[in-house]
Amino acid sequence: MADSVRERLIACAIELIRTKGVAGTTVSDLLEESGVARRSLYVNFPGGREELLAESARRAGAAMSAALRAAVAHAPDLGEAVEDLAATVRAGLLASDFDAGCPVAAGALSGRTVPEAREHAGATFASWCEAIAEGLTERGHPAARARSLAFLLVSAIEGAMVLSIAVRSTEPLDEVAVELRQLVGSVS
Repeated sequence: MADSVRERLIACAIELIRTKGVAGTTVSDLLEESGVARRSLYVNFPGGREELLAESARRAGAAMSAALRAAVAHAPDLGEAVEDLAATVRAGLLASDFDAGCPVAAGALSGRTVPEAREHAGATFASWCEAIAEGLTERGHPAARARSLAFLLVSAIEGAMVLSIAVRSTEPLDEVAVELRQLVGSVS
């Protein structure tokens, strides 16, 4: 039972981080949204809110990294992987009516509130960039440019997500995805 309570708390925390950010996610929010008793939170996360939020950031990042690595590995070209990533982001934006963003980005912005969340975000973004750089070099792109191009791709998608939330439209994301696909196709 404790395992299912733990998983429910983590899933709830990830969703709250997506909509309220790390700093805005309170213990009261976590308890209300998860339906878990306060005692259960501390039984599963003796470090309380900070431990739960850090673990949630780590878990969200690991799941997203695995999905990105799989997309890069299985896509016939990186342009298709970019489209798949944009489609996933678009679906999340639309499903939340532009109220939920990336939990990894929220972790990165957590600053001193939950330093472990920021550390996990840094490791996650590094993993994404590494996966994209590997995908580029495996497809014949020059290794010298692969890393910087990977940073550009991740930054552009994350930035486009923020713009899309701000203007409540997928247009920024859609336009950036088109440009990134062309960029990846033109690199040689």
